Amino acid sequence: MPFLLRREGIPVEQIGRIESVALASISFVFLLAPITDMIMTRRNWVIACNFVGAVLLVVAILLPRPASLGWLAIILALSNLAIILGYNATLGLMAAVLPDKVRGKGGGWFQVGNMGSGPLMGGLCLILVERLPLFPAAIAIGVISFLPSTAALLIREPSRPLRPSFALYRGMLGELRHLFKQRRTWLGLVFFLSPAGTGALTELFSALGVDYHVSPGAVQWVNGIPGGVIAMVAGAYAGGVLADRFSRRFSFLALGALNAAAAAVMALGPLTPATYVVGALLYQMSAAMVLAAMIALQLELGGNDALSAATRMALFTAAANVSVAYMPSVDGWGSHWGSRGVIWTDALCGLVAVALCLAACRLLWPRDAAGGAPLAPEAAAGTRGRRRKI
Repeated sequence: MPFLLRREGIPVEQIGRIESVALASISFVFLLAPITDMIMTRRNWVIACNFVGAVLLVVAILLPRPASLGWLAIILALSNLAIILGYNATLGLMAAVLPDKVRGKGGGWFQVGNMGSGPLMGGLCLILVERLPLFPAAIAIGVISFLPSTAALLIREPSRPLRPSFALYRGMLGELRHLFKQRRTWLGLVFFLSPAGTGALTELFSALGVDYHVSPGAVQWVNGIPGGVIAMVAGAYAGGVLADRFSRRFSFLALGALNAAAAAVMALGPLTPATYVVGALLYQMSAAMVLAAMIALQLELGGNDALSAATRMALFTAAANVSVAYMPSVDGWGSHWGSRGVIWTDALCGLVAVALCLAACRLLWPRDAAGGAPLAPEAAAGTRGRRRKI
């Protein structure tokens, strides 16, 4: 949409305001998440939300401009709201169906799709808009936006009550109260709110290319197709595998430290194209590894309770979105000391956050009676879950 609007002569400042309104709606996902736990199956939510989002996107593309820019912002906001609900239903579905031993791989493949399809489909949409008349381009974009969601029909979802009732709502509140009583939940929120492994520099690398004397073509190669996509897809898969091999909280923090170390190594290098290419690719790969481990940790903390899975995941997603939102601004503040200042700011924030989270984890993370690994959410629930089933 920014490309299309700019091509039509809409000022960049106005495009920025439209984008801010369009993205603001994703902040409300936590308030709306309970409806995906009470009405319809989650796989139907995935399909329905993607369908609504795709239809609204088609409408937004075809709106007459500049006369309808206000309506454009509103429609895009509603489309994003539908998509984020579908995203959250997907996480809830993963939480309900994935056994614990493969949640790391599940998080890895989730991020492979998230990071791989975004640039590819975005590039395809740009090609359609450039080469076709607007109406067939809009229909084609809507179709390719919706069709992948139909794969959810292949998933077997655990049955649960689907009619809203006071008893069901009370049961959900009970599950959430139990979740909030666990120290591991609060520590997990601290993890996700911290700048440990947010990968914020991936949003700023394109702006740093000039300082490293990199050509525009090389910047596009490193940050988009194929370099950036390959690095992030490979990193996401590797991070998911590691999250199944080791403790997920350890994987998240260790990979967060690796991401900060990649930034520090880049900051120590000379301002040359080689430093930019190698440093940016290593940073993006390690950032994708952290994000895959983060999804795995969210799935572990949320448990596999079928009643409130989507609402639980929305809680952790909202916390993670906070750190993603503030860290680019924090890194940008480091520009007072040049491009290296931006990168050092990200590296130091990440390392300090990992150190503080590790200290809090060792002091406060609940352990079982033998002093070993943390209790799984299912084990912590104990007989409570069996009583509910009876």
